[in-house]
Amino acid sequence: LDVGANLGCYTLDVLSRFPGCRGLLFEADRTNARLIRRWQRRVLTDRTELVAAAVSDECGTARFLTDDASGATGSLDGEPDNAASLHGAYRMRNYASVPTVT
Repeated sequence: LDVGANLGCYTLDVLSRFPGCRGLLFEADRTNARLIRRWQRRVLTDRTELVAAAVSDECGTARFLTDDASGATGSLDGEPDNAASLHGAYRMRNYASVPTVT
C-alpha cells in the first residue's frame, strides 16, 4: 500500500525488490495521478493499481489543499494561514475537491 503515493517511487522500489508483490497506490493530487498512469502504461501494469482518491476515515469528498509548486505536500489538513507550514510559507491556497476512500 502506498498512501499519498506522489509519483509512486516507493512502490516502484519495492516491486523491483519483490517480484511477486503487487502495489496499490492511493493519490489524490490529479497531476500526480496522471503521471502515475503514464508510467503504469509502460511498466508494471499487471502489478499495480491506482486509486485516484485520498484516504480518509470516511468515503465521500473532501477539500484537498494542493501543492502547485512540487506536487509533494498536498494535504486534506493543510494549513495555508500558518506561516510556519510549507503551504503558508509559499502562499499555497488552491483547493480541489477530491474523492475519499477508507
